[in-house]
Amino acid sequence: MKGFAKPNDKALDVCIVNNYITQKANLKPKFADWKFNQTLMKEPLKFKDSLRVVMQDIETNTDDYADKFKKVEEILEAKKDHMNLDTMYGVSLAAHAILDFVFSIKNFY
Repeated sequence: MKGFAKPNDKALDVCIVNNYITQKANLKPKFADWKFNQTLMKEPLKFKDSLRVVMQDIETNTDDYADKFKKVEEILEAKKDHMNLDTMYGVSLAAHAILDFVFSIKNFY
């Protein structure tokens, strides 16, 4: 997915919901910026580590994520026609894996 010159809109939606969970609110204007998302995914191991850090932070600072998860839920509901694992599997394996993370962490929360 990071190699896409221009992402599929559905894959970009996955990046956006992931960013609502994993990124600081002051970066919100960049959530839909493809270059920003490519930078985040540039180094796969570093990207995966950042997801683990967020998971640990959610465990200790759960209340700090209430607004983030509310926004994620709104986006998932509004785009439920394609924000599912079956659809994302056909779009991109990376988008599928990131959406799987979003669902898992949302269910954990």
